[in-house]
Amino acid sequence: MQKQKLNSIKLFSILIFVFISVFINAQSINEVNYKIFMKEDLNTKMDPQIKNRIEDINKAINQIECRLVFNNQFSVFKQIKKLGIDDNDLSHKIASVFVNGDYYVDLDNKNKMIQKWFSDELFNISIQFKSLEWEITKETKQIGKYLCYKATSIRYVSNSISNTNKEFTTTVWFTPEIPFPFGPQGMDGLPGLVLEATQDDKMYYYASEIKLNIQNENSELSIPKKGTLISETDYSKLVKSKSKYLFED
Repeated sequence: MQKQKLNSIKLFSILIFVFISVFINAQSINEVNYKIFMKEDLNTKMDPQIKNRIEDINKAINQIECRLVFNNQFSVFKQIKKLGIDDNDLSHKIASVFVNGDYYVDLDNKNKMIQKWFSDELFNISIQFKSLEWEITKETKQIGKYLCYKATSIRYVSNSISNTNKEFTTTVWFTPEIPFPFGPQGMDGLPGLVLEATQDDKMYYYASEIKLNIQNENSELSIPKKGTLISETDYSKLVKSKSKYLFED
């Protein structure tokens, strides 16, 4: 009888421990900060004023940092607001365009969304959940203490203004040691967290700080309610219809 009582107490203690562990993990989140680097490829015959402007934009891009916040089912990727940077500076404004909005991924509901401003209006753009098809290679490299694998993807993006399609090659390094399928700027869907990424070998994202299992009550891990919901196709049509007036006399 005494043995049965001890076993019951032991089982109860184990269940309490499991419950507390599950509760803590459900409340904890993860954060990764990414720095951005724009590779300069300037034509030596370029007009000096244009060259200087591009150099200023590249410098502004290199000052940008972004943060990926995520748990088991949801992630948010957005630019970090930094002190000492003039939001009204033209170079910084243009540089921020390259980040291209805030990215939301909801694994439970298979929902992916980009929130961005256009023509003084906030839009929630619903995009294809599996927007990238990855080819995972056997090539590896060490990033910090994590073993990472190389993966590539090719996609074609339609330019709504020029009516042309451009090919983009995305290359990432992800680690299965952090088994979350998230990454910067929608570069996700892999069996591990993306620590480095580049598009067309020009713009680079690389993890500068990784915080796992932290407590954060202001994580914003939910689809935003503020903004106009619109499909990716309709948003492209809207951009095309409004942008064409910029080129009219």
